[in-house]
Amino acid sequence: MSRLVHTLGVVAAATLLSFPFAATAQAATGTLIINFVQVHEDPSEGCLQQEDGYDLIQVTNNTDQRAYVFSDYDCRGYQTTIVHPGETKSGSLGLSLYIR
Repeated sequence: MSRLVHTLGVVAAATLLSFPFAATAQAATGTLIINFVQVHEDPSEGCLQQEDGYDLIQVTNNTDQRAYVFSDYDCRGYQTTIVHPGETKSGSLGLSLYIR
């Protein structure tokens, strides 16, 4: 019986400790522009596709979140650059980006 009570106590403590650290998805505040034409207002956290099919990407990040550029669609391949809030980067290999 005491073993059951101890196990339940450990499980309850672990559950309570995990709540303050749980990350929640949220939208970035601001505008993200991809290749001059794709404008995303307050983009949700997640993967965005470059739609013109070129291998090179230009990103203007006027949001409060970082944009991580990837070499392939669906945020796969390797990360080619990071576009910080307030930055514009061009000429990077990229077919998709992840905003967070």
